[in-house]
Amino acid sequence: PELVAASAGPPKSLDAVVAAALAGRPDKMLSYLDAADAHRPTHVVWLTQRAGAPPEPRETAWQVYVDPATAQVLGARDYNAVDLSRRGLMNFLYRFHYSLHLGDWMVWVLGLVALLWML
Repeated sequence: PELVAASAGPPKSLDAVVAAALAGRPDKMLSYLDAADAHRPTHVVWLTQRAGAPPEPRETAWQVYVDPATAQVLGARDYNAVDLSRRGLMNFLYRFHYSLHLGDWMVWVLGLVALLWML
């Protein structure tokens, strides 16, 4: 709930929103931005590893939630993390559903199993 609690007021520019999301994360770059709408009142800025940055032990994709009216970061989470807390449980269950949380190769394995099962 704290990730989607937006303040009232006129929205800040998207440049300010992206700058707030990138602040303190010099090894990340903007992947894309989900703008706030009627269903989700906060912007979600997706960040990935910047080219030339030190390698990470595993692939990360950060979701940074930013208040549109104040351009303040409300929170962030690693979309690819195994996180069973309240903040990350739905992402974990979604990835577990289609890949058993074992990566892209497992999506292919499960797809082949599904095709064989149809025969």
